[in-house]
Amino acid sequence: MKVLLVDDEIFTIRMLQNLIHWNDMGLELMGYAQSGEEAYDIVVRERPDIIVSDIKMPGMNGLEFLRKIHSYDGTIKTLLMSAYADFSYVKEGLRLGCSDYILKPIDELELEQALRKVILEIQGEKAQEQVIVKSEKQLDKIKLYQYMRTGHGINKVRHHVQTQMKQFAVFVVQVNSGTIDEYNNSTNIKMGQEDYVSSVLERVLMDWPARYFVFDYEEGCWIIILERLEGLRREEVAQQLILTMEEEIGIQVNVCFSSVGDTLEQLPVLYEEVKNLSKYSFYVGEKDILGYGYNCDKRELDEVRDIGIARDIEQAVSNKDLERINRILNEAFELSSRYDPKQLRNTYEICYQTILCLRKQIPPDRQAEESFRGIMEITYDHLTAMSSLKELKAFMMELNEQIQGVLERKEKIYSRPVKECIALMEKHYNENLSLEDICGQIAVSKNYFCYLFKRETGMSIWNYLTMIRLQHAKRLLENTNLRSYEVAFQVGYDNPSYFSKLFKKYENISPNEYREKKQ
Repeated sequence: MKVLLVDDEIFTIRMLQNLIHWNDMGLELMGYAQSGEEAYDIVVRERPDIIVSDIKMPGMNGLEFLRKIHSYDGTIKTLLMSAYADFSYVKEGLRLGCSDYILKPIDELELEQALRKVILEIQGEKAQEQVIVKSEKQLDKIKLYQYMRTGHGINKVRHHVQTQMKQFAVFVVQVNSGTIDEYNNSTNIKMGQEDYVSSVLERVLMDWPARYFVFDYEEGCWIIILERLEGLRREEVAQQLILTMEEEIGIQVNVCFSSVGDTLEQLPVLYEEVKNLSKYSFYVGEKDILGYGYNCDKRELDEVRDIGIARDIEQAVSNKDLERINRILNEAFELSSRYDPKQLRNTYEICYQTILCLRKQIPPDRQAEESFRGIMEITYDHLTAMSSLKELKAFMMELNEQIQGVLERKEKIYSRPVKECIALMEKHYNENLSLEDICGQIAVSKNYFCYLFKRETGMSIWNYLTMIRLQHAKRLLENTNLRSYEVAFQVGYDNPSYFSKLFKKYENISPNEYREKKQ
C-alpha cells in the first residue's frame, strides 16, 4: 500500500519518514508534498492508498484538500494531523470522511495504531469486494446459515447449496477480553472490520484439506462449518484459529466445536450443541478450546445445560423478570419443535420447574385466592396430558399473565458477587479494570462469574462497564464545558475517535449533538 505525506513543514515530513518502520507494516512511502495543490497533483498522477496530512497549511488547507480528493476518489484513506487547538477542524474532517486523526506532537505508537486501523479498513473493503464478486456463493451461504439457526428451509438448501455435508462439525470462535481496554480494542476492530476478520479465518481454513463456510460476526462470535473432516483433528484447527487471531489481529479468542455430523438434517442440532457448549463452558474450566469428543462429553454437557436452564428460570422468577421467563420458555419450545424429539421431555421439565418457582412467589395468604388456586394445584401429569406443544405453550404464557401482578417489580435483585462487581465498576469506571482483579476482589472464579453476571444483568461485564462510562460521559456533557475529547479522557477512553463512535453507536447521536440537545 502506497502512502503520501503532506505537510508544509519539511521538518515534520522528515520526522514522519523516520518515526516508524514503514516497510515492516507493508507500506511504501511514495513521496511527500508541502501544499494541498501539490498533493492533489500527486494523487491524480499516482493514486496513493493512504494520505497522512496536516490540517493547517497555506493555500489549500487540509480540509479543502480532503474534500477535493474524496470527490475524486472516495476509496483513498486519510489521516489528519492536528493540535488540540484544531479540534473543531478535526470534527469537520471526520464528517468529511477522514479515517482517523493524530494529535501533535506526533507519538510513534499513536501513529502506528492509526495506520494499522486504516490498513484493516482497506483490507476489509478488499475482502468485501471479493464477497460481492462471489455474490451467488454468498447467497447460498445465507440460506445455509438460516437453516442452521432455524431448522427451516432444508429443501432450498439442498437445491441451491452445492454440499453434501459429509463428516462436518460446527465451530464457534468467540472474543475473550481480560480487561476493559482489551474489550475496547477488540470492539474497535469489530465495529468496522468484521469482513477482514472473516477473511483471516478463511485464509487459515484454506490450509486444511476440508471445505468450509465462515459466517459473519454476530452475537459476540464467528460461526464456522468445516466439512470433509476425514482424518482431520478438530482441535488442531481450533488451535491454529486461536494463534492467527492473536498474531494477526491482536485479539484473544476461545474456540468451541461440536461433535461430527454426516447428514444435512443434523446441522441445526450440531449448531445448538456447540452454542450450548459455548454458553455453559464455565462449568468445564478455563480452557481456550472446548470440543465434543475432545475434552467434553455430550451427555454431561446436556445435563449441565438442563441445570443451567433451571437456574436461569429460578433467577428470572426470583428477579420477577417476566420478559426473561417468556424468553426461556420460547427457547425451550423452539428447540422441541425444530430439532430433537427427545427435547420434548426437557420442555415439560422446564415448564414444570417454572411453575414450581412461580408458586414460591405467591404469598401464603393469597394462595387460596381463586386467581392463584389453579397454579397451586397443577401437577406434572397435567402438563403431559396436553395434546400438543401449541396448547402447552399457550397455557404457560397465559399462566405468566395471570400472576403478572405478583411478579411485577421496579428494582432487580442481584446476587452478592454481581452487586459487589457493579459497586466496584461504579467506583473505578475510568480505570483499565481487569476480569482477574474484579474476580479476585469478590472471590469468585472468572468463568462462572462471567456467566452469572450476564445471566442476572442481561449483558457482559464489559458491556455493563461501557454503559456506566457512557452515563458519566452524558453527565459531563450536560453539566460541564469540557470538550468531547476531554470527556473521553475523563471516563477512561484515551482514543477520542473511538469514544465518539461508541457514543453514537449507543445513543444514535454524537457527543456534541447530545450536548446541544440537552442545553
